[in-house]
Amino acid sequence: MRDTHDPTDVSLRQIIDGSLAFIGLLAIDGTLLEANALALQAGGLQRDDVIGRKFWDCYWWSYDDGVRQDLKAAHQRASQGEVVRYDVQVRMAGGHLMWIDFQLVPRRDESGRITHLIPSGLDLTARKLAEAELRASEQKFRGIFDNANSGVALVSLDGDWLEVNDRLCDLLGYSRDQLTAKTFQDITHPDDLQGDLDLVRRLIAGEIESYTFDKRYVRGDGSILWAALTVALQKDPAGRPRHFISIVSDITDRVRAQQHQVFLMSELAHRLKNQLSIIQAITRQSAAGLSSIDEFQDKLYGRLSALAASVDLIVHRQWDTLDLNDLVAKTLAPFSRRVITAGDRVTISGDVAEILALAFHELATNATKYGAWSRPEGSVTLRWSADNGQIAIAWVEANGPEVRAPTRRGFGRTIIETIAAKKLRGTANLTFDPAGLQWQMNFPAASTADLRARPEYPETL
Repeated sequence: MRDTHDPTDVSLRQIIDGSLAFIGLLAIDGTLLEANALALQAGGLQRDDVIGRKFWDCYWWSYDDGVRQDLKAAHQRASQGEVVRYDVQVRMAGGHLMWIDFQLVPRRDESGRITHLIPSGLDLTARKLAEAELRASEQKFRGIFDNANSGVALVSLDGDWLEVNDRLCDLLGYSRDQLTAKTFQDITHPDDLQGDLDLVRRLIAGEIESYTFDKRYVRGDGSILWAALTVALQKDPAGRPRHFISIVSDITDRVRAQQHQVFLMSELAHRLKNQLSIIQAITRQSAAGLSSIDEFQDKLYGRLSALAASVDLIVHRQWDTLDLNDLVAKTLAPFSRRVITAGDRVTISGDVAEILALAFHELATNATKYGAWSRPEGSVTLRWSADNGQIAIAWVEANGPEVRAPTRRGFGRTIIETIAAKKLRGTANLTFDPAGLQWQMNFPAASTADLRARPEYPETL
């Protein structure tokens, strides 16, 4: 049964055949009355293949029962006056499927009665490909975002954390909810904030494309994270600033290494100045009262060797603190005599090590020439302890010749009694006990940290 619509109407056919969309005409019961040339060609069909059949039974739809049922439901809604639109795949020539933007629109007569339904479809292949590429790009970005070894975030123009990955949360010491409730300004170290904001302003103004800035973040536990921050601006299609893409890399170890290098250079300059001062004083005082160059060389060599032993230990520890036991072992190593050492684990600075190395050397030299070590049975006991912020050192000789107080005060005794006490802000007592020489040294442990603030060796020692 033919519809009252005249399919031979030339004007109508020219219009629908010239369209870039798939267009047809349905009777109110869903029978296909007309289809344009584009729809027939795309399906590889002749008019007789589809005209007069129910639309959902036609080739384009009959590949899947679910698709046919959806079309029947759309026909039911459109026949009641609703414009129906949805994306769907239809079968084309050769059996391949094409995505179309499908519409079913009611057609009314002059009285408003629905007389026909007009189906149409636009090829969505390009859009679907673009959507697939966008999804793949988003998945790739999400994979990089979520699994990056650096912290990655999307940040609003006002500084709100819009999206953050797990790595950034770990670096900054906040949970995701805690971090997204803050701004980057909230957790930037105050000393670094203005520099960061200046770069943000220039980025938004278009003066720079991106920036990298080394800055400090205040972590959730209050500790400091040094980070290399790289920021780029994401814009909308109209070119307006949308949000920032920020990448945060932990450079704490690098900064600490740089700071340590600066410290080492400063320490080296201090040591060189101090060493030259000491060497000058030792050289001058060692020459006093001596009658031969050989005697002068022996004394000077021994004292410089003791100083070198302490420097060797300091350099080995990269100018850091060192253990008193290591200093004792290094300084007394050239004296192959009986010595008993024992003491607490005491950490001393390089400045203290220099003073003690000289003192131990003078005591050992004296013991070898005149004291306990001048006899095979003689021995030395060297003990130290740390208690209540004080460091105590005791040198006690035994089984040597009877000790007598010297009639002359030499440079060695000056080091042992006066210089050591003065430099370490402590006390030094030298006792000439007939049974054996004794030396006690006491100084505050705090002095190991502030020697550098005090004057170097005076010219007269």
